[in-house]
Amino acid sequence: DSLARQEQVPTLLEFWDDQPSSILFGDLNAEPGSPEMALIAAAGLQDAWSESGGGPGCTFSSGDPVKRIDWIWHTEDLEPVSITVIQTKASDHMPVLATFNLEANSN
Repeated sequence: DSLARQEQVPTLLEFWDDQPSSILFGDLNAEPGSPEMALIAAAGLQDAWSESGGGPGCTFSSGDPVKRIDWIWHTEDLEPVSITVIQTKASDHMPVLATFNLEANSN
């Protein structure tokens, strides 16, 4: 539940330790606007979908996607070029695929 995830996020962020060129991704079971996603954003990670996606980015459930709970967060030194939800019923979630420009801030 949200309270459990809010307790877990600080541990995740401590492990990340503000390292550059980082990507955090996966089934985070939290929708946009949730307190736990706000904690990740407040730590400085950026939501690749908000930057490069089109539409709502819903991934759950794969039979009738109505929730966005799968995420790709990144550090600001990485530039998302594209991000898309792949249409498949291979899982109960649809996968998210992002492409990043790794040379954008390599100077």
